[in-house]
Amino acid sequence: MKRSLKGTRTEIIKESNKTHLAVDVMLYFVYVLIGYLLIRFPQIEELKPIEYAPVIFYTIGFFSLIAYFINRRKGNYEFLFLGLINIATGTFITFNAYTEDTGKALGYAILIYSLLVVLNKGYHTVKLSKEKNINSFAEAGVTIMLVLLGFLVLQNLFKSQTMQTLILGYYFLVFGIFSLTEIGLILLLRIPKINKYFEDLINDRDTKNIKPEEIKKIKDTKPKKINKK
Repeated sequence: MKRSLKGTRTEIIKESNKTHLAVDVMLYFVYVLIGYLLIRFPQIEELKPIEYAPVIFYTIGFFSLIAYFINRRKGNYEFLFLGLINIATGTFITFNAYTEDTGKALGYAILIYSLLVVLNKGYHTVKLSKEKNINSFAEAGVTIMLVLLGFLVLQNLFKSQTMQTLILGYYFLVFGIFSLTEIGLILLLRIPKINKYFEDLINDRDTKNIKPEEIKKIKDTKPKKINKK
């Protein structure tokens, strides 16, 4: 009877993980889909990017909040913050839609968006690292890639005023692909040999970070042997 209960518990945990990953994939697929549509249908360029961009950010924000409430992982607010970041960016663009230089307004919006997204992922990367969670390696790698993506896109977005739809398309498409890569890396880290390697790496790093005086304290607190006469 005990074995069957243990087996059931393991299956429940596995199903829960599958649900979390499926929701993550669906959210990042929204990014890929939006990017693909902007690239595939260049006639969208007839509309001003400043006019349709808020709809994009509100849509992603909506799906991000749904993903957060479905997953609800304890202490993990990444999707909640991502949803709020998207809504805030969409609102910023809406308020600046009637400025004289709409191209720059959109550029500043993507700049703010990129910074907030990287800060959000960076914060959760540090949090996972402190918890000795090996998924921090995957999140750290994707955070660095998103920094590079934001830098490249912003350079072109401020320079070009005529291809903003195409630039935004590639931004969302690559953003989604990078984020899906993170899920792939997390699955890769679950392979026993790879998992053990990174677990050992974290343990070795923690051992090296122990100060000499702390090691001395540990040794001093060890019970001393009493010599029997």
